[in-house]
Amino acid sequence: MDPDRAEETVGASEFTALGEAAQPRSLTVLTNHGLLPLDGRPNLYVRGTSEQVAAAYGNVVPDPVGADLAVLRLRTPHEERPGLFESFIHSGSPAFPEDELRAAALVADYGASDTALLDVAFGRARTQGRLPFELPRSMAAVEASRPDVPDDTEDPVFSYGHGLNL
Repeated sequence: MDPDRAEETVGASEFTALGEAAQPRSLTVLTNHGLLPLDGRPNLYVRGTSEQVAAAYGNVVPDPVGADLAVLRLRTPHEERPGLFESFIHSGSPAFPEDELRAAALVADYGASDTALLDVAFGRARTQGRLPFELPRSMAAVEASRPDVPDDTEDPVFSYGHGLNL
């Protein structure tokens, strides 16, 4: 690889713009119980999302009690494991607490920006994302599945390819 060519390519505005345009489309809407897209400028409580970015979409409040809605950006559950290699990956049980499934809307992202997430939530961008894997209902379902067959758990919460369009 030519180092001079790499400097011209990495971070080029053309490629950055393409990446930013792809991010909202990659989001996967798992559930939407009539909440999305949002409108107006609601009072927003945010966790895991930049308050500065969220302020462009609504009035950020410090306590969920004063919010019209909460935007909670949660990381995938995992078990910390010792070792250099495993310290870089999430491993172990993928189970979220069942009460997370009662959210008015649930969106999976794969590293998209806060702006991409909120653009989708407020109808400024469209999403087309589909799950690239199934989300099992429990670790017991994972353990009971065949290890050499993908998407093989019984009664997954969301099946491979699931996603709603907004």
